[in-house]
Amino acid sequence: MEAKRKAEEEAARLKAEAEAKRKAEEARLKAEEEKATAAKAAAAAAAAAAALALKKKQEEELKLATAKKAEEEKAALALKLEEEKKAAAALALKQKQEEELRLAAAKKAEEEKAAALALKLEEEKKATAAKAAAAAAATAAAAMFWKREVRDNDFMHCNEYKGHQVNDKHNKVAFFKRNGKFYFAVYDNGGNVKLRSEAFETVENRDTVLKAVLKNINNKDRYFKREKDNFFWNVLKDDSGRVLAWSCAEKKKAAVVAPAAAVAATAAAATVATKTVVKEEKKGGFAWWWLLLPLLLLALWWKGCFGCNTTKVTAPVVPEVTHEEPKVQEPAVVEKSQEELDADKEEAAKAEAEAEAKAEAEAEKARIIEEKAIREREAAEQVTPAVGVDAGFERVNEHK
Repeated sequence: MEAKRKAEEEAARLKAEAEAKRKAEEARLKAEEEKATAAKAAAAAAAAAAALALKKKQEEELKLATAKKAEEEKAALALKLEEEKKAAAALALKQKQEEELRLAAAKKAEEEKAAALALKLEEEKKATAAKAAAAAAATAAAAMFWKREVRDNDFMHCNEYKGHQVNDKHNKVAFFKRNGKFYFAVYDNGGNVKLRSEAFETVENRDTVLKAVLKNINNKDRYFKREKDNFFWNVLKDDSGRVLAWSCAEKKKAAVVAPAAAVAATAAAATVATKTVVKEEKKGGFAWWWLLLPLLLLALWWKGCFGCNTTKVTAPVVPEVTHEEPKVQEPAVVEKSQEELDADKEEAAKAEAEAEAKAEAEAEKARIIEEKAIREREAAEQVTPAVGVDAGFERVNEHK
């Protein structure tokens, strides 16, 4: 505990020393700042006093020269010529100083402009690189999306695709959103669901797959049947085998097969008819009427046994594919859903706000540069009168 207490006292002492040093440093800096301000004020006051003294002195000299002019015409004229000469020299000196300041300011402005241009080019280069990286990432993401395996649970129940507002009336395509995912449905002429899409994370992926669907929708070779129990689905794929869309489930339809007794009767009739044909051929002619015999027997059997409880032999089920294929063209313009339009407006507003913020930042930067140049010019102009005052005193002394 004693060690802890000593440590705390030592820490407090060090903290107090640091605080004292900080305050002393602040006091020192403040004193230096006040000293500099006072010196500056004193220099300005001295310059103003010297300028005033010079002005008064020049006025006095002019007054004396005017009074003396009446007495000494020649001396006054010589003095006037001397003063004009000195004034011309002072003007030349002032013009030279102003020109030097102008050249220095122009050089600095050019340097700042070049620096700003270099900075802008660097920012544009970085922005271009970032845009290229984003495009590459988007391309990679699109490639990964296109290569991924489409699963059964990527599709909702067929009822979820029914009754949506048609956005692309030419191709009978509806867009909608469910649980944060994007979907499309292609309807037939009767408004029934012809093809339904998987769930998409982005509108771009949805539109990419829809484009492939509209490209392959009339190609029978791109449809594949998938069966389960008494149902089947038509699956549309592209040439790489990637699943594009599914139809709704349809029940299998069994083909009607004649009973075994009718088959046997028809076979017997065919045998008899064959023998008859052979005999007719031997006679030198062909009797076409015998072809009616098996049809007549079949009609008689069907009339007598229709509806009787006989065991039927069922042939293998042959699924019937009914697929309506309207002509489809690539949509020139695909109408967007209200949610997509709202998202586009939000993106446009965001881009406009970013552009305004960037413009304000550029204006603020230009303002700061302009203020800095003005301060430097003012500082240079404050130094120039002092030089002129000293030169004025020298000229007066030389005149005396």
